[in-house]
Amino acid sequence: MFPRLLETMPRKKLKSSTNSKAKPVAFGKASVVREAGPDRFNNRFELMLADFERAVSKFEEVLARPCGDDDIVRDSALQRFEFSVELAWKTTRVYLIENLKLEMKPASAPNSLSSPKGVIREAFVQGLIGDEPFWLKMLDNRNLLSHVYNEKAAEAIFPTLPKAFSLCRDLLKALKERRYD
Repeated sequence: MFPRLLETMPRKKLKSSTNSKAKPVAFGKASVVREAGPDRFNNRFELMLADFERAVSKFEEVLARPCGDDDIVRDSALQRFEFSVELAWKTTRVYLIENLKLEMKPASAPNSLSSPKGVIREAFVQGLIGDEPFWLKMLDNRNLLSHVYNEKAAEAIFPTLPKAFSLCRDLLKALKERRYD
């Protein structure tokens, strides 16, 4: 997972902003002015969403590179796919629990938010994603690549990465649009 440097830095208070609709948020020397949202503005979700957005951006960067027979570019794209899929389901879970106030169900229950596949199924029900079967396949591919490196699996999964990127980008857009729902 991406380290969250801002979480580990001491917080400092800022002077009030001239923009009455913005709230200053300070972390050490870094400060950000965020637009005011509803009272249930969720910092954890926003941090995860920012991590997910960076992962998707890096995923897009590597897919834009010509691969040819370059194993390094291919392996980099596969690694960024893993990061993006992992952050996709975890960010979605936080959104479903903290923004939509869905409850955690036992792992054996359908659409349980304690498992990646349950989160993806619930995201489909909530209209955050389309193509649920491909998302479930992406989770399987991510697990296959993460636990044991298999050259044949990598070669088989690589051609599916553009579609995976497109779906991750669409989920990111949906989460950003619905962040204050």
